Amino acid sequence: MDPSIINYLEELCDFRREVHLSFTSEAGTPVSLHTKILRVEPEGEEPFLKTDEGITIPLRRLQRVNGRPMRPLA
Repeated sequence: MDPSIINYLEELCDFRREVHLSFTSEAGTPVSLHTKILRVEPEGEEPFLKTDEGITIPLRRLQRVNGRPMRPLA
């Protein structure tokens, strides 16, 4: 996994605090939640983040972190 992804996420939020995430669900509907990011890991070829609520979000679906846009993954 490209370390710049984690660096960019660290610019957008503090992993030790609760963050506001906006992303699209698998069905294509917008989802917003307040949660803590536990870790960012690859799953196969795709990076994802895991929240303290047990939610796994593929980074390609992540749209905003704390109201700031998530840049597209290369």
